[in-house]
Amino acid sequence: MRSAVIGWAKTLSRELAGDNILFNNICPGRIDTERAQKLNKARADRLKRPVEDINREMAAEVPLGRYGTAEEVADLIVFLGSDRGTYITGTTIAVDGGLVRATQ
Repeated sequence: MRSAVIGWAKTLSRELAGDNILFNNICPGRIDTERAQKLNKARADRLKRPVEDINREMAAEVPLGRYGTAEEVADLIVFLGSDRGTYITGTTIAVDGGLVRATQ
């Protein structure tokens, strides 16, 4: 996660809170998207290995043992945009299956 982006969210959340505007960061990890699959294919081609092996190895690095889905990221976005997320602002939330070990 980028410190500048995290700081920017904190600054914007403080500046816009008086207008009841919430500002958060969402940091997706390994999400099963067309782009992720293209990157894995390129890596497999470069290493001259089956793409299935690369997919399996990359997923194994995630503590949950799998890629996330676009729906899992969307669920967080929907929550933050709902009436249930009205006291969450200036935060950075990783949707990464536990991959990033840093606290921020």
